[in-house]
Amino acid sequence: MLNRRPQPLAMFIAVMMFAVGFVATADAGTIIASGQNRGLYDNNDDELGNAQQTPAGSLAIGERNSSTQPTTDELRYWLPFELTLSDRAEIATSSQVLLSINLVDKQNVAGYAIDIWYYTGRTSAVAVNADYQNADGVLINDAITATTANGIVTWDVTSFVKSEAALAGSVIVFNLQMDPADLPDENTTKNNYIVSTVGAAAGLEPTLSIIPEPATFALLGLGTLMLFRRRRMLRHAPALAALALAMMIGFNNAAQAATVVAASDAGRVIDGGGGFSAEFVAVGEPGSNNEDNEGRFIVFFTPDAAERIQIAAASEITLDIRLDRTGDNSADLAGFAVDLYGFEDVEFTGINATQYHQAATLVQADAFTAADGGQVDLDRSFDVTAFAKAEAARSATSTIAFRLQVNPDTLPIVDGKQVFWALEGVDFANGGAVPVEPTLSVIPEPATAAMFGLGALALMRRRRSH
Repeated sequence: MLNRRPQPLAMFIAVMMFAVGFVATADAGTIIASGQNRGLYDNNDDELGNAQQTPAGSLAIGERNSSTQPTTDELRYWLPFELTLSDRAEIATSSQVLLSINLVDKQNVAGYAIDIWYYTGRTSAVAVNADYQNADGVLINDAITATTANGIVTWDVTSFVKSEAALAGSVIVFNLQMDPADLPDENTTKNNYIVSTVGAAAGLEPTLSIIPEPATFALLGLGTLMLFRRRRMLRHAPALAALALAMMIGFNNAAQAATVVAASDAGRVIDGGGGFSAEFVAVGEPGSNNEDNEGRFIVFFTPDAAERIQIAAASEITLDIRLDRTGDNSADLAGFAVDLYGFEDVEFTGINATQYHQAATLVQADAFTAADGGQVDLDRSFDVTAFAKAEAARSATSTIAFRLQVNPDTLPIVDGKQVFWALEGVDFANGGAVPVEPTLSVIPEPATAAMFGLGALALMRRRRSH
């Protein structure tokens, strides 16, 4: 006889999936429109636009309200949103982006509607008069009509916002305008849609809402619970369906390959000597009988705009370096190690001698140790997530820079003995045939769902075996 009771594990999974989805959905980010929002209009009837006004909390789209300036060309609402690097990262990984505007009132709008137009490739939140008529196209026809209820009106603008937000320095810009544009030349009867603008009461200003992934889990969890309620005889089917979908989502995300950011430059600096690049660099004894201050390895990265967005949204970032080999006698390394430091709030344009002593923060102690002696082509990755995220977010041109140095830095004057070789350009041990420049690996979020699904399946299998 079939057990008609819901399985505890499957019930737990359904509840957890609902909770994860509910929390993710509730965590939507909000971007308020820029204070540069403007009303654009044309007061000489050439339909090209030649004037602006700054709204003070509301704007009448349509017939202008000044009896001294009659016009048949309506006032339009130029609506920009400026984005931070964090905004761009959230948009890039979001499931949906919504534009919301508060409709305050309507005045004689029978036969008229509001269309939402868009601009592409904008990098300034400042309107020019020609923006009155130079929008690139219609995004939403009849976005607001005579039958639209007053209050917050929301539209899905996901595709447009995602594509624009991925462009370096871009500003998201909309234009709300009346359709048809030809208005009766009447100043006693106004044909207007009145909307809230920047400066309106809190909660009424125009916004972009960024909804994170996944809201799907909440619906999936609810659906699974309902299946349990209605079809208890299918003991494992709901659980397996839920787990399968969780795994599919996770594997889909996990399949997104890590982005590899190439080094902008790398090289060795020596105290008392200049900075220079080399195909390989010796971290430690510089190979000079009259110098007991070690060589240090400097590497820096200058991510482009798209890479910065990916870094901000990443689950993990690693610095990947190859240790080509150690000194000729690994016993000479006893008591020495290589530490990894990061340069905070600096912008590198090249390698120079001043970076030898420049202040830096310890990121990873004992990155390489005497235990690595005798190895050739040792590839090692260091988790630099927090440091790299902070540095990439400082500005559009900030660098992510590191220094490898021997600890302690007082070395015996022994020619070329206390040496760790860190590769910059080619594989020295293998005759220079393989490129091994240091890189940053930016790993996307998340692969968690797949692991969750696999783990739960394993638990179910174990339970059944008992």
